[in-house]
Amino acid sequence: MNWLKYLLEANLYLVAFYALYYLIFRRETYYQFNRVYLLGSTVLSFIIPLTQIGVLNPPAFQLQNVVITTINSPILAAPAKAITDSSWSLINYILFAYAIIASLLLINLIFKLYKLISLSYNNKTAPHSAFKLVELPGEDNAFSFFNYLFISPGLKYSSTIINHELIHITQKHSWDIIYFELLKVINWFNPVIWLMQISIKEVHEFIADNHTVSNEADPAAYTDFLVSSAYGINGNTLTNTFFNKSLLKKRIMMLHQKKSGNAARLKYLLILPLICGLICASTLAFAKTYGWIDLAPEHSSPKPALLNSHKTYRLKLTSGKNSFITDKITFKNNTGKVKAYTVNSLTEGDKTYLLKTQHVKIEVVEVDDKLIKTAPQIKSTESKQDTASYDKQTSVTSKGYKYHETGYLINGKANFRVVIIEKNGAQKAYYKNSSTTAQLEMLKDKYGYSFPKMDIFPKLPPPPPTPPAPKVHTPAPADPASKIPPPPPPAPPAESGQKSALVKFPPPNYWDNGINNLGDHLRKNVHYPTNALTSGITGNVIVQFTINNDHSIADIKIINGIGYRCDEEVERVLKSFKRTINKDSGKYLLGISFNLIDESGKKSYAIKPVDPQFSGKSNFIGDIQINAYM
Repeated sequence: MNWLKYLLEANLYLVAFYALYYLIFRRETYYQFNRVYLLGSTVLSFIIPLTQIGVLNPPAFQLQNVVITTINSPILAAPAKAITDSSWSLINYILFAYAIIASLLLINLIFKLYKLISLSYNNKTAPHSAFKLVELPGEDNAFSFFNYLFISPGLKYSSTIINHELIHITQKHSWDIIYFELLKVINWFNPVIWLMQISIKEVHEFIADNHTVSNEADPAAYTDFLVSSAYGINGNTLTNTFFNKSLLKKRIMMLHQKKSGNAARLKYLLILPLICGLICASTLAFAKTYGWIDLAPEHSSPKPALLNSHKTYRLKLTSGKNSFITDKITFKNNTGKVKAYTVNSLTEGDKTYLLKTQHVKIEVVEVDDKLIKTAPQIKSTESKQDTASYDKQTSVTSKGYKYHETGYLINGKANFRVVIIEKNGAQKAYYKNSSTTAQLEMLKDKYGYSFPKMDIFPKLPPPPPTPPAPKVHTPAPADPASKIPPPPPPAPPAESGQKSALVKFPPPNYWDNGINNLGDHLRKNVHYPTNALTSGITGNVIVQFTINNDHSIADIKIINGIGYRCDEEVERVLKSFKRTINKDSGKYLLGISFNLIDESGKKSYAIKPVDPQFSGKSNFIGDIQINAYM
């Protein structure tokens, strides 16, 4: 949960700010500076997590294109079944306990406010120019709250006490106390916030004592007055109480403390490097989605020029019933040579060649920029002798972490990739060849995982013979795209223990016509979040929604997410869908898979299947794959 991460990060900064105050500023006699620092540091602690320095972030992947394709399971005719999940996770219990304690503290705060208000209404009140004096029964009781001065009849003629409390009233110290009481409600689990409230009350008393001594008494006489009044009654914790025995010793010490010189003010410049350091830490140490304020954004490279500066052109690829719009298409021929086609390089000869050899129709079309979504890089299915892979099923380490391991042999070089699944569902990929010694030790110590040895791949058998190229026939005068030949038969199965590591063209779209509108909407509007790209995050987002009697969708709920703004992106796009779906009313499940593909071959991100606990349900309508090509 992003707000919980934000709250924990803000409380870490509260600790850092208070440590500086306690070690450096606490004994200085610049009381007003200390008051401003204590108040301002709490505000900064909640602002810094929202900021970042974009240029410090690791460089983002350079995307060649991003694609949304649909791969669906058949839609069953059985009526939709309601999904209920009554199990509570650990995070649910933590949040419940947090809410209970915060609620109790808030109720206690309201009760204390009520008692103070009742005192002002139930006792004799005498208005003065700067305050209202409220006479309290009993003896030796004096405190202030906002512009009310509560005092016992025997003390109301004591100018020293009244002048002291007037400082609290005129400088509005009660606002500081209420502010920290509210912070305690929110951050009750952090002991530093309780210490900060004690410190702000100390500063209030130091300020009031300093003004009182400078106006009417010498420090020695005022000290004697404090000692003689040491046995007064403590007031409400929301008030500034003159008779505060716990602060008496500190107040006397600060009265006789040597005044800080002008050079001591330079100490407050330490605030600047602390703030800068915390902002840098917030950028580098926390993977978050709430860094809304970018103080130094990273500048992106300019977009390449298109065919015509006044119009937007793209390549349209058609194969069977599937059509895609893209900027570039890459094919690999039988000899292993890779060739890329773009709007500016595609020729009529290329179109004819690709139609005959790859069974796809390519054309240049003018498109609306707002509707552009790009297609996958299409590669031929011929295999190379020195290319292989293996894919291990999801397993559990000795320390209880799920992981998915994949091995690769590319151009004769072996590498391994492991995806570690955190307890909260977040996933992170590591590669053996590119991991540092510290990362390998961290994987072993923290997760209980070690990469296998490099010699797992046996000597590969020779590749199957390449089928002869189809004969070239003179096309009929009709449009060559009017009848597109079917896709070639699948490649022969790999030898035992090996799986093909090549990307194949996605299968035809089996979406039921009733939800084509929803599929088109997702295809045009879902974007792979930048935070997920830069962090190498992949996984499946499972969303539940209801189709109402009027065939509109409602009650959109993420029931299994992967974080890094992927969940929010899916929810955003579904909420923007305003059309109707011609299906029976009820609850349905939909899978959205976020995948990363590196065309250079340096990295590989295995596509994760949807968990059978979701895909096996009768109301699961399919899986949409979002592939980011790097």
